Amino acid sequence: MHRGEGSGMDLSVCIITKNEEKHIGRCLECLAPYGFEVIVADTGSDDRTMEIIRKYQAKLYQFAWCDDFAAAKNFAVSKASHPYVMVLDADEYLEKMDQNGLETLIRRHPKEVGRIRRRNVFTRNGLGQENIEWINRIFAKEDFGYEGRIHEQVVARAGGEYETYQAPVVILHSGYDLTDEERKKKTQRNIALLERELEERRRRTEMGTGAAAPAYAGEPCRAGTDGGAPAYAGEPCRAGTGHDAPAYAGEPCRAGTDGGAPTYAGEPGIPETELSGGVQAGADDGQIPYLLYQLGKSYYMAEDYLSACDYFSEGLSYDLNPKLEYVIDMVETYGYTLLNSGQAEEALFFENIYNEFGHSADFLFLMGLIYMNNACFVEAIQEFQKAVRYRECRMQGVNSYAAYYNIGVIFECLGDLEQAAVNYEKSGDYAPAKTRLQGLREKP
Repeated sequence: MHRGEGSGMDLSVCIITKNEEKHIGRCLECLAPYGFEVIVADTGSDDRTMEIIRKYQAKLYQFAWCDDFAAAKNFAVSKASHPYVMVLDADEYLEKMDQNGLETLIRRHPKEVGRIRRRNVFTRNGLGQENIEWINRIFAKEDFGYEGRIHEQVVARAGGEYETYQAPVVILHSGYDLTDEERKKKTQRNIALLERELEERRRRTEMGTGAAAPAYAGEPCRAGTDGGAPAYAGEPCRAGTGHDAPAYAGEPCRAGTDGGAPTYAGEPGIPETELSGGVQAGADDGQIPYLLYQLGKSYYMAEDYLSACDYFSEGLSYDLNPKLEYVIDMVETYGYTLLNSGQAEEALFFENIYNEFGHSADFLFLMGLIYMNNACFVEAIQEFQKAVRYRECRMQGVNSYAAYYNIGVIFECLGDLEQAAVNYEKSGDYAPAKTRLQGLREKP
């Protein structure tokens, strides 16, 4: 088995950069102790990025940018001298790695793709948030490569789906912690590239006709009906986040500020879910719903919720595998988009897909918010209570403090201040809960 320089592994780390002076030094510093061969393909930096790279033992190459992230990453992979690669972004920092364990897994699964654990950390409305995901990043360069102008995915060179394994690697990602101006610029770039890619794909395939969003039978839940939800005088108790303190009881309970659409913990428009073999290389009809999903997320990020709804609705009109991660994320993000666009009643159709998707804390938390925004308070509390029974979640807090916080908000809106206080206390150090709890204690 060919050994890498200094690492004891036949693995190269590949990175592409452009104007990453704020991140690339930390990225390379975190890799330095492991002794990997590091390949960096720069796509046209005009800041200090290349100067910083040269301070480390990385092999630096130039790649002429052509509006294609997959092409840039494939170029970087082609420069690796070892048969296996791990691909990172410049704003990703290696936190933990079991090198012996990883080498063993590569030997056992030479034709599979390794998934690494990524912690996305960012700040919204002054509150630190975290999202966890597993992403495909380790593979044999002869068997796999990238496809997609943007939101590029690992695909098998021979086509078809592939197996994956979880690698003992954890990275920290700071790339979603953007200023408003940075987010706007990134969103505009993404939308332009995605629309171009979608147009090209559609030209190469004939889309199905008559496809429509599924119909959902059954009456939605209504507050104050036989379903047992208590009636509430005035406006219903609004959520949106579990992370933004709504107005105190006595006013309509709303999350968010300035009358705008609230955010929730871990905006679904931020994490860019990567696939695990669900889309085949060259399969245009399979790529189209994924591109629609990414366009929906980009418009969500731009807070154009009506456009986001249109793309999610079209994406979900396809016959998709409900176990694919991007499909799960598209469903959940669609739910938040409906809430943020004032279509809470429309979101009640999620009751009809509950059996398919209601097996995670993240979906149950979303259902709690949907019920909460429709004044179905008993049902909302039940969903939040189900969510906290799960040990794992993708978005930090949905199985703990955020769920308890929303339960507290409901009880406060309904005048049960004792139960409100109990649930705010269960939220621990979550700042909005502490603020509201203090408010309760100061009441006469």
